Amino acid sequence: MKNKDLVKFIIYDLYNNHLAKILLLISVILSSILVVIIIYQTHSLVQKKEKLILENRKLNIELRNLSIELNTFNTSIKIK
Repeated sequence: MKNKDLVKFIIYDLYNNHLAKILLLISVILSSILVVIIIYQTHSLVQKKEKLILENRKLNIELRNLSIELNTFNTSIKIK
């Protein structure tokens, strides 16, 4: 049997083999599920990142306001 004939036989056998078709279908389904999970997790991480960025901005504003208050307080102490 030549290599070409062997390849044809393997392809023909896989084409007609129901177990191979079932395994291929299962692998496609599992791959699709994995892709959906990865997309969901990525979306979740992006949302968490955006939430943390907003929280960071709020804290920066609060820190800036406290710094202004402290400078004002220090200035008023120096004046007295």
